[in-house]
Amino acid sequence: MNRRISLLELVRFHAFLGEQHPAAAAALGPPRGSDRPPTELIDTLVDEGLVFDAIASAMRSTRAIDLPLRFATTTRLEHLGVLGFAIQTAPTVLEALERVERFQSLTSNSGFSDVSHERDEVRIAWQRHTTRLDLGVRVANEIVIAQQLVLARQLGLRGPRRVTFRHRAPADVQAHARFFGCPVTWGSSHDAVLWPREWLDRPLPLADVGLNRFIGEQAAQRLRERSPDEGGLEAVRREIERRLPSAAVSIDEVAPALGRSPRSLQRALGAAGTSFRALVDEVRRHRAEVLLASGTLSLSEVALLLGFSELSAFSRAHRRWFRGTARARRVKSVARPVKSRR
Repeated sequence: MNRRISLLELVRFHAFLGEQHPAAAAALGPPRGSDRPPTELIDTLVDEGLVFDAIASAMRSTRAIDLPLRFATTTRLEHLGVLGFAIQTAPTVLEALERVERFQSLTSNSGFSDVSHERDEVRIAWQRHTTRLDLGVRVANEIVIAQQLVLARQLGLRGPRRVTFRHRAPADVQAHARFFGCPVTWGSSHDAVLWPREWLDRPLPLADVGLNRFIGEQAAQRLRERSPDEGGLEAVRREIERRLPSAAVSIDEVAPALGRSPRSLQRALGAAGTSFRALVDEVRRHRAEVLLASGTLSLSEVALLLGFSELSAFSRAHRRWFRGTARARRVKSVARPVKSRR
């Protein structure tokens, strides 16, 4: 599956390097299509590998551990296009998060934001679809988490409680400690920021119910107009993936969240050569690869996160997908931990 990221992010990263590290930017060369208007850059998606490779090259060239943090500070809500306006005009933080979950694929289908409640905290985790955790992916994840903090500050929010990263700590973590201003945990099960739960009902300064509804309709229309690879099927996959832990993944539950009726969604999937059941199976298989590769979760935990009510059901699905046992795959993942090359 071709995972992509907005061309605007790649162009912005190159421009940032040009100002901060000219030699590194010159070595990369300008991205193709960087001369287009910003509105076109937002709506044009490029292969995620191009972004990861550019980031990795810049890190090796500059050896600047704080580079992802400095780049994140250049991010503005308007860089997200219609999604950014939907966030700004939402009545509350909770409704802004709902917009992010629903329309994330307009700017990237490389991953999705997963919002979960944990006692008195709200965890906003960035779930990258790829199982890779090499230099480019690790730093890209740091950028996304840092951008979350930067954008939250633009909405008037302050101070997360904790930040976690899946990869190991860099040689020097002082820059990260200063940037986030809270405890940072490395080698965790998620790339995430944890916020006080009471902030969910906080009103946003530019809240406008009518304008937010109109922008939401425009965003939904853009998703419907995307080709299956870019928006149609991807939006369904993302919604299924978001709902797996709660096991609420029937078409009757997913379709309304995408602004469709179950019958309309089923017809659209049929026209694209697939079915709802096939997509659920596909998403579960891919998430199983990612979760088992982390080596940090028990098989029972993986089964629950995939929406299986029993471990035996997950075990049967795993044998069908990979022709082997989940236990053997997990042992292999633990025996070969991802090494940091930072």
